[in-house]
Amino acid sequence: MPEFRRSLVSSFFFKFFLLVAHRVTAQLQAQPQSGAQAEAAADAAAAEAEADAEAEADVAAGSGTGKGEKGTITTTTTGATTTTITSVNTSSSSSSSGRDATTVWPPPSFLSALDTLPRPYPRGMQAWEARPLAEGAASEGGGEETGQVVGVPAVHLSADLQVTGEAEYADDTALPPSALHGALVLSTRPHARILSVDHSEAATCPGFVGIYGSEDVPGSNRFGAVEHDEEVFASDTVHCVGQIIAVVVADSHDNARAAAKKIHVTYEDLPATLTIQEAVASGSFHKFPFSGGLTERNLLRVPTPATKTEADEKNDTEAEKKNAQSIAPRVGASVSPADVETALADVSQCPLVAEGEVAMGGQEHFYLEPNSCVVWPVDGGREVHMVCSTQAPTHHQKDVASVLGIPMHRVVSRVKRLGGGFGGKETRSVLVAAAACVPAWRLNRAVRIMLDRDDDMKVTGQRHPFYGKYKVGFTHEGRLNALQVLLVSNAGCTLDLSAAVLERALFHCDSVYAAPYMHAKGHMARTNLPSNTAFRGFGGPQGMMVMESAIDHVARSVGKTPEEIRFLNLQPEGYTLHFGQLLTHNPMHRIWTQLLHSSSFEERRREVDSYNMGSRWRKKGLAMIPTKFGISFTAKFLNQGGALVHVYTDGTVLVTHGGVEMGQGLHTKCAQIAAQTLGVPLSSVFISETSTDKVPNTSPTAASASSDIYGRAVLEACEEIKRRMEPIRQQYPQETFGQVADRCYRERVNLSAQGFFATPNIGFDWATADGSPFAYFTFGAAVAEVAVDVLTGEWVAPRVDVLMDVGRSLNPAIDIGQIEGAFVQGMGWSVIEESKWGDSAHPWVAPGSLFTCGPGTYKIPAASDIPTDFRVTLLADSPNPHAVLSSKAVGEPPFFLGSSVMWALKDAVYAARKDAGHSGFFRLDSPATPERIRLTCADELTEPFCGPNTVPRLSV
Repeated sequence: MPEFRRSLVSSFFFKFFLLVAHRVTAQLQAQPQSGAQAEAAADAAAAEAEADAEAEADVAAGSGTGKGEKGTITTTTTGATTTTITSVNTSSSSSSSGRDATTVWPPPSFLSALDTLPRPYPRGMQAWEARPLAEGAASEGGGEETGQVVGVPAVHLSADLQVTGEAEYADDTALPPSALHGALVLSTRPHARILSVDHSEAATCPGFVGIYGSEDVPGSNRFGAVEHDEEVFASDTVHCVGQIIAVVVADSHDNARAAAKKIHVTYEDLPATLTIQEAVASGSFHKFPFSGGLTERNLLRVPTPATKTEADEKNDTEAEKKNAQSIAPRVGASVSPADVETALADVSQCPLVAEGEVAMGGQEHFYLEPNSCVVWPVDGGREVHMVCSTQAPTHHQKDVASVLGIPMHRVVSRVKRLGGGFGGKETRSVLVAAAACVPAWRLNRAVRIMLDRDDDMKVTGQRHPFYGKYKVGFTHEGRLNALQVLLVSNAGCTLDLSAAVLERALFHCDSVYAAPYMHAKGHMARTNLPSNTAFRGFGGPQGMMVMESAIDHVARSVGKTPEEIRFLNLQPEGYTLHFGQLLTHNPMHRIWTQLLHSSSFEERRREVDSYNMGSRWRKKGLAMIPTKFGISFTAKFLNQGGALVHVYTDGTVLVTHGGVEMGQGLHTKCAQIAAQTLGVPLSSVFISETSTDKVPNTSPTAASASSDIYGRAVLEACEEIKRRMEPIRQQYPQETFGQVADRCYRERVNLSAQGFFATPNIGFDWATADGSPFAYFTFGAAVAEVAVDVLTGEWVAPRVDVLMDVGRSLNPAIDIGQIEGAFVQGMGWSVIEESKWGDSAHPWVAPGSLFTCGPGTYKIPAASDIPTDFRVTLLADSPNPHAVLSSKAVGEPPFFLGSSVMWALKDAVYAARKDAGHSGFFRLDSPATPERIRLTCADELTEPFCGPNTVPRLSV
């Protein structure tokens, strides 16, 4: 941003001048003055007064720079030393009033610019409720010896291997001597027709074996997560920079990459759409699948009976209010958008109306392990095996079978563990497997593709950028009565999972707030960027961000704090959401009041306000943000999972299930469930890998539902084995589990069982826009405190408090780790990580190209960015009847709480803008990077370059 660079230069000169002036003033005040020095100082003051008068005369005459409120440069002589300082006048008569010019400037509040932001060594605090002793466990002690395994903060099963570097990932798979390595040939144009592909120069490279494209695919060249609208290899036209055109194979990774760079592709450029704004202007939208060609989704809610006026509500008794809430509102297709428009126009219901818009950039997954895959034919090509870094082994199995033109039962997809996924390996990782399987099949040799970081970022897509627009009607008290929300996502060039992402954004755009009249509408912009995809939160955070912007707008309009407006509008127990689901087991009020007290919010609010009054160039901010996240795949058929459990005669247990371990501790939790159910130590349970020939038809490990689904499937299998073993165990009650297992084997008792679980009582019909898409909700809240350097936009987070409802935790250590990690990742999305694409906002980047395609230009949160004092508490006494062993999902729900840092930063910016003479609401897009923070502070140093309402450019 050129505006930021210019303002930063001004800021640095200002800081330097402040430092010089402060030191000189301090020296002057510290030096004892002789008679001559005092006389010289008096003369200097008189000279300054005369200069002031002359300057004012010059201004009146239309010449000279004058003095005014900005101050003047004066020279003071003390002995043999001549120094230059600045004095600030607040009125034209200040000089004649006898003010001492050498002691007025800089004011004490300005000296905050010379402070450095403190970055002490971080610390943390974690608190949780100990689980009651397991049924049947011994009363004394705890832990493995007594059977108390679930609810214990057990160490992650792979922790030792991971910290020592011994854990094996896809790229560690041993290869046969004949194995080859692949490298992708990628498009360099956002939209173009392929005229030719010349590989003659590549063929001369060392180790070159061949190049394979669309004409070499033995089966189907098309695939897709929902609709088959993508090509494995571009056959005629490329639709984004980074689209795969071909794969080059060679005898080493380096040789393959070198050869791929020698491929010359000739294009004929076609018109490209690169931003949401361009897509909206041209009507370029994806169609929703199974909708009859619709390009928008709508969710509607109106109350029954109609909402009363603010005066009537005040006169209602508590019984009347409760009765009014119990009357189910109308939702879905039975409601007209005009009903919400009418409510917004009704002054008796909505005496105040605010409108605004907000944009949210994308986010790179930046998993530590880039996408990789090894594919090899077996038994002369009758079978194909692969080890991939994927969250969806069955998806790989299905698509590779389709590409090769063979049935699924001849393809085996295995996953040991992932080095991170975050949604980025749910569907997009199949690009690598599909590209690798073609040369592997043609050559009957193993082929490995391991993407370098830059290629991975160019090819696989990101979190969806969003544009949001809201119109909210509310009372003078700040109570919401009507809300319109428009959401438009940048889906990219293909559909992928964009429909489900946008739908979840619409489901979550109410956040935790009640709006009796509500209309949420959404579109998916079709652009010539790589297809954007799943990312932790899956559209939910984008929807909630728009709602929080509306809440902030309401607060500034009625003169209250955002926290007051948030609490005033929290959804009550039994509230019917805007998509028809009844909100039950809602602890949000308890979470809010408990965190308000435990974080000392009110006391710290007063401290922050007091600090800001005495500091011009350092500001503090404080914000409290809630979250509510629905748990389940919104595609009903995905809410199922299986497990296979074997008990061996030595008493050890082997568990296999359909979920993938990607660092989130899924295997550890499933092992804990198996150990407690069977009554064995955790060390007796082992989970090797996920494989489609062990547990078939697996759903992706996503939507935060894996512990619920696979944990329950493991529980079912273990309970079946336990039931079979029970007669033998009763005969030999003193024997160990291993001895009983051996006796069961000798009695021909089956010690292997399959478990299966399908989430009940869920389903949503978009034809009626009514239903219950989620099994339950996970709730939480966070308080963030920040300190901001107004002159640079740099910030630190001295303290963060998180209170999270995770039911009865299966493993508090893992759950708290997930909360901390999700918070920091959400913080990165909202205030640090910015993707820059070649578009109208960044014309200096090649059209459609990703500029931030590596750690040198794309910045994720570092160790110095985490909160200095990070406190996480799990809500006590909050069992969940809808999930395994009363637990709750935890992977995605805490993500949005990371945005509390952004809202705290905005709170600090409000204080800075107040000092600069600006009041009222202002727009702040995310990520709220230091550049955006600096420019929105809107002081005299940024004024020459941008106005107070400037919205810095963002790739959306």
